[in-house]
Amino acid sequence: ALFNDAQGDWAWKSFEKGQTRFSSAGFGTPSATNTGKWVLHEIRIEEGALKYFSNQRLLGEVLLSGSTALTQFGISANVGGQGIVDFIAVMSSGAETRQAQSGKAEAVVPPNPTSSAPFDTAVLPDGTVLMAGSAGCLVGVSADGSVERTEYPFGMNFECDRAGVMWYYNFPDGSLYRWDPGKRKREEIARLPLAYSDGSIAVAPDGASVYVGGWLMDKPVSVLYRWTAHGGLEKVLERPNESRIRAVEVAADGEVFVGCSDGIYRLRGKATLERYFAFRQGGVHLASDGLTSDEAGNLYFSANVDGRGVFRLSRNGKLEPIARFSDDLDLPFGLSWHSARQAILGVRKEKGQMVSIDLRGNVRVLNRPSGLTTPIAIDQHPEGWILINGDEIGLLRVGAGNTVEIYCRGMCCYQPPPADFTFDRNGLIYYTCAAPGFVSEIVTIDAKKTIRTLTRKVGSPAGIDTGPDNAIYYADFKNGTVCRLSPQGQSTVVVGDLLYPLGLVVDDAGNIWVGLADKQGQVKPGSLGEVSSTLIAKYDAGGRLLETVRFPERMDVDITFFDVDSSGNLYVPTRDSILRRDAGGRIEVLADGFTQLRGAKVCS
Repeated sequence: ALFNDAQGDWAWKSFEKGQTRFSSAGFGTPSATNTGKWVLHEIRIEEGALKYFSNQRLLGEVLLSGSTALTQFGISANVGGQGIVDFIAVMSSGAETRQAQSGKAEAVVPPNPTSSAPFDTAVLPDGTVLMAGSAGCLVGVSADGSVERTEYPFGMNFECDRAGVMWYYNFPDGSLYRWDPGKRKREEIARLPLAYSDGSIAVAPDGASVYVGGWLMDKPVSVLYRWTAHGGLEKVLERPNESRIRAVEVAADGEVFVGCSDGIYRLRGKATLERYFAFRQGGVHLASDGLTSDEAGNLYFSANVDGRGVFRLSRNGKLEPIARFSDDLDLPFGLSWHSARQAILGVRKEKGQMVSIDLRGNVRVLNRPSGLTTPIAIDQHPEGWILINGDEIGLLRVGAGNTVEIYCRGMCCYQPPPADFTFDRNGLIYYTCAAPGFVSEIVTIDAKKTIRTLTRKVGSPAGIDTGPDNAIYYADFKNGTVCRLSPQGQSTVVVGDLLYPLGLVVDDAGNIWVGLADKQGQVKPGSLGEVSSTLIAKYDAGGRLLETVRFPERMDVDITFFDVDSSGNLYVPTRDSILRRDAGGRIEVLADGFTQLRGAKVCS
């Protein structure tokens, strides 16, 4: 087996038969397998380079003229074969430069170590601070702001009991599970109905009971569940959306508190909520999972009560503001109490930040986020600068020195489907707004960042582009159409009867390229999971099908926002790689090693 040591030099390592795991300083994190996608089938040394192949295609190459470090190797066991090591799983992560068949990929803005926006926090019994991104990756946050991956399983909402056992609630699939670091065993204990992201998990200090609150996807209600070892999972109560459950907390003495949109309640008996503190004005927004408590039983919550901020509610009912924030997007959620620091921990999803708030109101950012949390669509303004759709935070601009700054916010952009945007010749931005529970529309954004609704007569816009005639075209995910949009906001169907169109490009000849699902069942329009396409169809300006581009099954593509250059080359991001398909139909890997590649644009 060939590997690189801590200095980046190539070396040979022998293995004892049956050995399945291997690790050394600088070597990366081993894994047992990788579902076949990254299985390394062949290594060749040709023309002064070491080339490695996966599933009969070139993954990458390394010039042998100098030492080069490849990280994140995994050595897998001999499974039924004759060799000592049957295969090596090659995985990539981080911001390091990667070689590919042609060209070089480099990070302009470094990736966030959580893989996406931070979603929740937890404090381990030894004081270690954990944070999770919305991709579920758990990281440890050190006092100096450095962030490192942990061995803990992935999870969306999570909490730790005083024995160090981790409890997880994964709202997109409803799974409730636990992981004991001592036993190193992940165990699913229950399944709940699918819910939206406004969920919360709370665990009794002794781990004897677990409470989960969430807003159901298939009903206009929120529900509180309780799990115990002897009783299993049971539904405690339902609440209407006017008093939606947004947070649950189990205090040190075992009392259970439920944070709703109209106040904070105490759970009495098995299924009765007693009002503990009322939010007296309307329009209160309690942050998701925005409730925690200290060892004395004081509650801390994040909401826009008497201004936006974090508040302390003492056991005698006194309300005291701790820290103020500028707007709802700044409000921290996923709150945890850090006893040793005497501080409240939380995350600000849109900013990618984990914050610590002491009792004097000082707010400190604990990590060093890149500024991008969930980048999706990307495009180049006619003047040359780059805009990125940052999901919930709105449009972001890559500024001088590759810094990320907020360009415009206030649009509805909660996926799925993901929002897209385009420019006309004058630089006016056309932005698609669509999300479950919100009104779908297409808006314009001018140079003064003024947002105007152009049309609401759309089903669920999911892909938009400008044609060579300066007309605007968009894909309607819900209605299965591609439409041309007039300056007055009137839509004309160009192509109909499409299966979940997502991603649209109009090339220089006026041809329309649109991403589609290959068959029913590949896309779940109501799911909180990220929707994507599996093939690309090309139509002429009159809506006549010209060709259909499919990809080999071994490439396992998930397509969102792609592009076509002036020569007819198609550039397709597929989560782990970007493919180039030339006008003659030849497909090659342009660059790989990514984890969530969603958008690609050819710059001018």
